[in-house]
Amino acid sequence: MRGASALGDLLDKYPDAAVLVLVVWEPVILTDLGPPIRAVRKPLSDPRVMEFWDEDRWLSPRMIERAAMIAREKGEEPPLAPDDIAWDVIARFSPGTLWEEPFPVPSWYGEEPVVRSLGPVEEVLSSARP
Repeated sequence: MRGASALGDLLDKYPDAAVLVLVVWEPVILTDLGPPIRAVRKPLSDPRVMEFWDEDRWLSPRMIERAAMIAREKGEEPPLAPDDIAWDVIARFSPGTLWEEPFPVPSWYGEEPVVRSLGPVEEVLSSARP
């Protein structure tokens, strides 16, 4: 929830940034029986945010695969193992990226948790003009 609040604060700080934020919620802990309640989602009530509930964790292995690809290209170890769950992470996709198979490669992939990656996110928001 800290990541959602921190990201929401950044969006509030840059209300004119021309961005689309896709938030994917997924079950991770035993109490994640459905999409998060309104109180959890409230910090992301910005009109530039689209939220999705990924009940079967379809996105997670694809994000892990792409993060590993980026790491290997840099000569680094992948940040997550193939059987991990990608959660509380943030990635940037270039404008015009098509979300189809194969899953697109992000232009940037942040650290876990989201709050550790907000510096680069703020740079994008501060320069994303309408």
